[in-house]
Amino acid sequence: MPCTTAGLRISKGAPDGAAGTIFYNIDFTNPSGTARVLEGYPGVSPAATCSPVTAHWLTVFPPNQRAAAYVSFATQTCASTAQPTMTIAAINGGP
Repeated sequence: MPCTTAGLRISKGAPDGAAGTIFYNIDFTNPSGTARVLEGYPGVSPAATCSPVTAHWLTVFPPNQRAAAYVSFATQTCASTAQPTMTIAAINGGP
């Protein structure tokens, strides 16, 4: 059975990186105790509406979901999609 946004706890992980690049994992947790499937690429973007701004939230769509969750995350960003400010990778299983 697939995970829905409402059935997940989504949070920002600890920072990591080197050589001037910092990245954060986004942790997807299934608190239900029922086995669920979550695979693929999530949709993630800074929740900002004007340029330049400090976004205080990430808008996160788990794979294959249309309902968003919001994760606290402060960063400078631009509302324009012409210049990417984030890189998103596929979800990997974890502990």
